[in-house]
Amino acid sequence: MKNYNKENIPLAKTLRKNMTRWERKLWYDFLRSSKPPSDEGGVKNL
Repeated sequence: MKNYNKENIPLAKTLRKNMTRWERKLWYDFLRSSKPPSDEGGVKNL
């Protein structure tokens, strides 16, 4: 796991909660176009 500065966490949370209209649209479009992960190679239900 990559090391990161824990002092940045509050700022990151604030930025995610207060996205601009264009950032929100960008994420919306990206998530709509991405495919959900396939079940292949994943954990099998027993």
